[in-house]
Amino acid sequence: MRSPKSHSAASIETPAGAEGGEHSNRVRSLPRIVVTPPQHLVTEQMRASLVGAQGLYRRGRHLVRVSREEGELPKGVERPPDAPAIRMVTEPLLADALSRCGDYLRVTRTLKDGTRLYEPCYPPRFGVEALMAGERFPVPMLEGIVEAPVLLKSGKILDTPGYDAYSGLFYEPPRHAKFLPVPAHPTAREIKSALNWFHEAVTDFPFDQPEHRSAWMAGVLSYFARWAYSGPTPLFLVDGNVRGAGKGKLAGAAAQICLGRKPMIVQQTADEKSERELITSVALSGEMMVFIDNINYPFGSSPLDSALTEAVWVPILKYKNEPSRFTLNAVWWGNGNNIIFRAQNDTVRRSVKIQIVSPLENPEQRDDF
Repeated sequence: MRSPKSHSAASIETPAGAEGGEHSNRVRSLPRIVVTPPQHLVTEQMRASLVGAQGLYRRGRHLVRVSREEGELPKGVERPPDAPAIRMVTEPLLADALSRCGDYLRVTRTLKDGTRLYEPCYPPRFGVEALMAGERFPVPMLEGIVEAPVLLKSGKILDTPGYDAYSGLFYEPPRHAKFLPVPAHPTAREIKSALNWFHEAVTDFPFDQPEHRSAWMAGVLSYFARWAYSGPTPLFLVDGNVRGAGKGKLAGAAAQICLGRKPMIVQQTADEKSERELITSVALSGEMMVFIDNINYPFGSSPLDSALTEAVWVPILKYKNEPSRFTLNAVWWGNGNNIIFRAQNDTVRRSVKIQIVSPLENPEQRDDF
């Protein structure tokens, strides 16, 4: 938190508008917030000051920010080191933001003529706690994070880094990536060239039928078009006939095109409670691509069926003890060998199978690429 300015009490002018006060001749860009009763008025001033906050957004009823993990990860950790994610704003972070958005003063002495003397102070804890428990914030709504140019409902391509007020998206491209400009009116030749490059990326994978390659392409394109349509997106399921056929690499190729990195990798859960917690973590983080790795027992659940069809996820967070609402537009992928679906769920109807069939007993030993 920013420390209060080091002035003596007598050197602080009485804020304009305060009882017995005089207008200050000093130029100030931050609002002055006098911590004095009534308490609710102080809280409302604190709330209003957040209109000038940098990097704060609201997601559902919560204050959030966009952050990357900095520094080198341990060698045994495989998650991408700098993937952007949506993080909840904690009380200390909110207090720090408030201290940057206003000058806080408290009364130290009242003179005989009614003039009040003030000194700097920290944002009061009662106001920080009240704001954390509330849901009205004068900051932009954050719908999600994208890491490559995407198509919006307006037909516009979002390719300017930072927050986009029209879509509510935060575009955070990888630091190492450089994207070619997207032509406003591509020619037939440009489209064909792009399609050839698309096919080249998976030319060595043993798709069972041409339509399975098309299904893989649909999964990739869904990432770039997800914010241009309102309907649900199916789960793209890579199913292999033997181990080592290339299931993980095929999904990884999609992630490299969409994200420039590995996707969020999760494991198949054993019960619906764990499944709900997993989906809630996806909704909280704003991840746009999730990969369920190595499905090895009957697949499907009611929570997953809901996540694949509903654009809003409504969990009950333990620390809030009340329903929250989060945008859930993630594109889900999964892989496994000879996948079997649970008969009592609709997951099979909400999935697109991408079948790869290798004629080799040990396909990982291939050398004919």
